[in-house]
Amino acid sequence: MKITLVRHTPPEVKEGVCYGQTDLHVDATFKNHLDAIKEMVDIDEQTQFITSPLVRCKLLTTALAANGGETTEDARLKELDFGSWENKKWSDIPAKQMQEWGQDYLNNKVHGGESMNDLNDRVKAFWSEFIEKSYKEEEEDSHYVIVTHAGVIRSILHILLEMPLKKAFSLLVNYGGVVEIQMLDKENAQIEFKR
Repeated sequence: MKITLVRHTPPEVKEGVCYGQTDLHVDATFKNHLDAIKEMVDIDEQTQFITSPLVRCKLLTTALAANGGETTEDARLKELDFGSWENKKWSDIPAKQMQEWGQDYLNNKVHGGESMNDLNDRVKAFWSEFIEKSYKEEEEDSHYVIVTHAGVIRSILHILLEMPLKKAFSLLVNYGGVVEIQMLDKENAQIEFKR
């Protein structure tokens, strides 16, 4: 089974703004990113798509799935909820809160949203359900494209590579980034970073 993780393209937001689950539209570079993604991802009528329900992911999924198969949304694929920090400039967030969060961002929710562990728990629940269902229902040559966010992609890689969650956030996942996963069985995979 092949799984392709795709990060959304750049959102329409000013630089330096914390936007997590803020539902932003895509910026003017969308078409260029879309063309580059299409070059990297093999899509046919059997390809199945799963997307975050946020607009920046849904628009990309719709464009990619034009010649593909079934598309479903899953709220567990949303980015981290930054609570009261959403849509604020990082520089406007009180330094004390930033320091407190930075000291233990895996567990801290000083902003009233989610901790990284909260995000990871929901991604683990998604991944476990997805893998079990896929192996029960699908043939080995099935292909899924999951369109989501950098935090979710890092969390999935943390699960597959059994690496500490804190270390997963050192992985660079660019806008329009593509990670191809060839599942060898339910727990083992070959992973290729395509962009």
